[in-house]
Amino acid sequence: MSKQSPYNFISSNRVNFTISISLILLCILLVINYFLQIIFTAQPVYAEEDSLKSVTHRKLNETERGNLSTGCASIQTSLKNLQKIDSKTRVLLGTSYQTILSNYVSPLNIRLIKNNLPDTALITNQSEIINTRNDFSNIFISYSQHLESLITLDCKNQPDNFYAELENVRFLRSKLEESVSKVNNAISKHLKSIEEIKNTLPNPQTTLDKTNITPPKEAK
Repeated sequence: MSKQSPYNFISSNRVNFTISISLILLCILLVINYFLQIIFTAQPVYAEEDSLKSVTHRKLNETERGNLSTGCASIQTSLKNLQKIDSKTRVLLGTSYQTILSNYVSPLNIRLIKNNLPDTALITNQSEIINTRNDFSNIFISYSQHLESLITLDCKNQPDNFYAELENVRFLRSKLEESVSKVNNAISKHLKSIEEIKNTLPNPQTTLDKTNITPPKEAK
């Protein structure tokens, strides 16, 4: 009976060990891939969606249902026009907010810090502008999704469902208007803070000139 070489035994164990490690790594990769698919395919849920639960939907009477059904074509046309206007407004506001942050707010704070003149109020204002701008973006996404849903609904044959979604859109639009006011207020607060620190600087105009930054005009 031939004896098994110890080297064969070691080699065999190495192969088994390598296979085990490979299987473990494969399982880990599969688990990671599974969770990545969940993360990237899941639809984001915004706080505004939860707030829609507070909307009280009024029931339509027969006259209102009839009016909706009769004027459905005209209503759909008006909603589509509103959607186009809102889309252009979103681009305009989004670009303006980003320009203010990138070209004015952030560079000014960076320059002041480099000159050993950091201002807590300006840094806080920058965070507030960023947060309110992000809130505006998230609310607009929810609003536009529900507006698109409203446009696709058959208001002639489904007046009750249409009106319920219309109430959702009205609610989100009011939230959208509030978010715009908050961003504008944050920008106004930042401008006020700039005016206040001018008087505290050793040479206000020279220090601000070094930044090569002209404070933005207040957003309308």
